[in-house]
Amino acid sequence: MLRTTLALLAAGALCGQHITQSEREAAVVRLESSRAAFLETVARLSDTQWDFKPAPDRWSAGECAEHIVITEGVYWRTLSKLLEAPPSRMKAELSDAELLRLYTDRSLTRVAGEAVQPKGSLRNRAELTGQFNRTRDRIVALARSTQLPLREYVTKAAAGGKLMDGYQWFLRIAGHSERHTDQMREVMAHPDFPKK
Repeated sequence: MLRTTLALLAAGALCGQHITQSEREAAVVRLESSRAAFLETVARLSDTQWDFKPAPDRWSAGECAEHIVITEGVYWRTLSKLLEAPPSRMKAELSDAELLRLYTDRSLTRVAGEAVQPKGSLRNRAELTGQFNRTRDRIVALARSTQLPLREYVTKAAAGGKLMDGYQWFLRIAGHSERHTDQMREVMAHPDFPKK
């Protein structure tokens, strides 16, 4: 994975920049603020609160957290693979604002794919947050430094099925963790949520 990160950073130096400095800064701010919100929410939960489910068919806060971490890794691998290929030169069909809405709006319901369903494999909080931070560090490093023409790397967005670009992957990653951190907060706001 480190080799992939270094290759992406080095390859980026050979291309012209196709995102503005303000876009780069906005992506980094969003990635860092969504990281802070997730970590703060995870840190304040007791084991009892971690496992509380508002209904049998709803995720607990712990399951939401595990889903975020698993998905973060899948997103990083997908973005890395996308940026290793030549640019597609197609155009995104979603604006940045539309993409963020797709990934953060909790009124838009969807079912997570089997590969990113929580399975109880990340119960240790230190392991979970460590894995999350390692992946998020790679993503932030890429957002800060890449010189690849990100707007020219286009792929389908899972939500909505429309085309999104490489820059929008940073927004998607941040938006996904924001969405499920909000879901954790919804669990915590349930009237039967344990006090301790």
